[in-house]
Amino acid sequence: MVLILAIIVFTLLGVNVIHQRSFLTQQSSLSLKERRNPVTHTAMVSGKRNLYHNKPKQDWTEAGHGDRPTELKRSTAPVALAKCPDILAGMTKGRWLTRPLTDFEQMSIDGYLQTERSAFRIPPTFQRADGKCGDNITYELTPQYHHMWFKAICDPKGRTPCCKNYRCVDLSVEECRCPTCYDERQVIYPEFSTWLPDDERCQPATFTRDSACRLLRGATIHVIGDSFVREMYIALAIILTGNHVNGALKRNLTTKERNQCTGMFQVTGAACRHAIFEYGQVCGGTVTIEYTEVWNAKDVQRVIDTLKKLQGKPKSFVVMGLGIHDDFHTAHMQKAFFKPLFNAYKEVSSRVSLSKGYGAHDGDRDELLNLNPAGKRFISDNVKPRFDSGKPKRPARFENLNNNRNIGNSKCPTCAFNTSYLTRQTERSHDSEPEGPGSKGYQTDDRKCLEEPCTDQGNPYPKPDDSQVMQTSESPFPYPPHLFWLGIHAPGLLKSPHFAAQTARGVQNYNKIIGKILDEEQIPHLETFNFTNGVLSFDGTHYGFAINMLKANMFLTYIQERSPEHKEWR
Repeated sequence: MVLILAIIVFTLLGVNVIHQRSFLTQQSSLSLKERRNPVTHTAMVSGKRNLYHNKPKQDWTEAGHGDRPTELKRSTAPVALAKCPDILAGMTKGRWLTRPLTDFEQMSIDGYLQTERSAFRIPPTFQRADGKCGDNITYELTPQYHHMWFKAICDPKGRTPCCKNYRCVDLSVEECRCPTCYDERQVIYPEFSTWLPDDERCQPATFTRDSACRLLRGATIHVIGDSFVREMYIALAIILTGNHVNGALKRNLTTKERNQCTGMFQVTGAACRHAIFEYGQVCGGTVTIEYTEVWNAKDVQRVIDTLKKLQGKPKSFVVMGLGIHDDFHTAHMQKAFFKPLFNAYKEVSSRVSLSKGYGAHDGDRDELLNLNPAGKRFISDNVKPRFDSGKPKRPARFENLNNNRNIGNSKCPTCAFNTSYLTRQTERSHDSEPEGPGSKGYQTDDRKCLEEPCTDQGNPYPKPDDSQVMQTSESPFPYPPHLFWLGIHAPGLLKSPHFAAQTARGVQNYNKIIGKILDEEQIPHLETFNFTNGVLSFDGTHYGFAINMLKANMFLTYIQERSPEHKEWR
């Protein structure tokens, strides 16, 4: 069924995809000067919300300008690109290359938005019956959460699509550009657009399952935080399974859950949060990923417990991000979250260290880090004790990719948006094999031997001696977990200014202060505001499939660029 549906959707979009690829091929051959021309080819995404428009008569245009591009010119010689000087900053500063949507794509977008917004009781037209709209005006029936209100907008398909001075009025896109104007006709659709960094050396890679699994072989990625980072975790799981249809879902779901949570609804569907697997092995068992929900700073102990669990484990990452449920209160975050976190991290990074010459398995190494008095005899006598915890329990296999599942009717606009974008993404990743029962990389019951040769019995490694265990607080732990912070993205068009800290200015202020705190501790952070400003958000707070895939690819690109600097990644 999935294969048949994919063929139908690809046939409908085939001409459009070919045209898109042809243009991107032309773009890749442009000279550096031509690609950076701010008038004819590019425009920066600025802080003003109403500067985004896809003119229907233009072939291609970039966010920020409505001018028709001049004729594209080909470079006579390829440009040799050097390494990006600052990969995290370079990837996130740029602009969106947009294009007009086809009727089919627009119908798919409309169906998707109606499905998501109806869950919040937003009218199908997105417009109030009385025509009121704008700041501090919400919908009559939408819930008013303690951290999230909705701003009423106008029907982008109706007779009065522009919200100006708190009323829906009949104005063109060009006329609907002012500080108090709101117009969903001008948002960017990232599923059908391309992100271009200002510095083309800093273009984030688009990872397939194979390339991501090679990069992360032997790694543990633990994602901790609120819904913003959970959605990035889901995108990461989809990349690592190679399955855009249901790669992040648990195995045992009802038929209703499977139909509701297919495709991009894995990321955004409110009813699908419990359907996501939060712990499992992917890439044939060579990579472990996990998500822990932490909404508030007061739950920092969960992060600290994760650091302790990962101490000494090579290739381990703790990806964090939160703040909205604390109303982006920077002083509170610094005192209640970052101070205890950094103290715990320094302690974890300076505990008992095993010298690199010791050849124990990761499991043995982890046990040695928390030896009880009886267990310490193993160091000198080479008599391995019986640990009370026993052998670590092997994680359940969550990545069963049931490709025969029913993902809905291909005529459904909502399903169409699910599959049209996903089909193109799957086609782009044709060189990788999605994981599923029978796949070469699918996890088996046998434990994979990642770095050392497999053995059936005994301890085949040299006997350790006391000199191989260093009791010191000065020498850093050989494999402390790597910390990584995910910055807060921009608020969407439906975000109400009722919460001042959650406005564009409030979010930017929070990111700036938290960024300084992280820089002082040399903790890398990915700032997501720039490439989400002006982009379609279905509820004003969260973003869909494409934005979270971009976040996940940027995270993987960072690891790819920086991994040679760390011994355990070599």
